[in-house]
Amino acid sequence: MSRERFIDIVTADQPDTLAYFTYDAVLNARERPTLEQALERELAPPTLARLRELVDAGAQLVDTRDPPGFAGAHMRGAVNIGLDGSYATWCGTILDHERPVVLIAEPGREVEATTRLGRIGFDNIAGYLAGGMQPLDRAPELIELPGG
Repeated sequence: MSRERFIDIVTADQPDTLAYFTYDAVLNARERPTLEQALERELAPPTLARLRELVDAGAQLVDTRDPPGFAGAHMRGAVNIGLDGSYATWCGTILDHERPVVLIAEPGREVEATTRLGRIGFDNIAGYLAGGMQPLDRAPELIELPGG
């Protein structure tokens, strides 16, 4: 069997490369902070006022809770990409690497959400909403409810 035929057989019916793979390959060729250094910087919860500023300035708001939790109530403008699904694949496909990301996660899952983003080249996490959705009780104007 020729080399070309072997390559054709092995690569037949393979899915297209995800868009973030190319981006990550370029990033991997550069000197960047380690994942641990990035996590140290990124795992700082902004105040609610600062969170509003970040979102108003174009930060992407990612709610990592499960879909039923998100459907019950979520922060206006948030996109739901659950940690228990294909989180990295969807984040790499949907999110813009050039814009900061703010996370909403169940308390205790912030490190996981941030680490998994860091592994696919997102080292621009602007923080997370400490306490999950609970802090939004003080800012009901930021909450979107079903049907509203």
